[in-house]
Amino acid sequence: MIFLVLINLLPQQLFLLHYSSSKEELSTMCRNIFSAIEADGQFVTVLPNPELPTVDTTKYEISATMDLPVREGAKRRITYHSQGKEQFAFDHYYWFIETYDNALRTAGFRDIQWIRPSVSEEGIDKFGTDFWQEYFEMPHQVGIVCRRP
Repeated sequence: MIFLVLINLLPQQLFLLHYSSSKEELSTMCRNIFSAIEADGQFVTVLPNPELPTVDTTKYEISATMDLPVREGAKRRITYHSQGKEQFAFDHYYWFIETYDNALRTAGFRDIQWIRPSVSEEGIDKFGTDFWQEYFEMPHQVGIVCRRP
């Protein structure tokens, strides 16, 4: 299955904050990003949804696992499947929304917005709205858009 979920943000999307192995590393990463962006510039990133620490769905061909109970800084594995077979997996670190917000705000970012993905017309046409309903309610990935004043 081709995964047709698109996050309608800017073309310079980055997957990176969830690779921080500590709160200090996350804060340093946010400060470095802030210093690299011009005034009134935006930082756009995409990351696994912190509201969904674990998931196992054949419907969307993705799983996310971590040791329970859920705790910040825990290693989390995301695995993508196709036709029931594992295609690839990667590890990252799990952080609460508040931790991301705090690191971004402390670095100097303002107007922090959490963006849920939308589905392209092609995706709706191919699979129908009902297929995506569960994803709309709790998407596996989310975006963050924030501004450097």
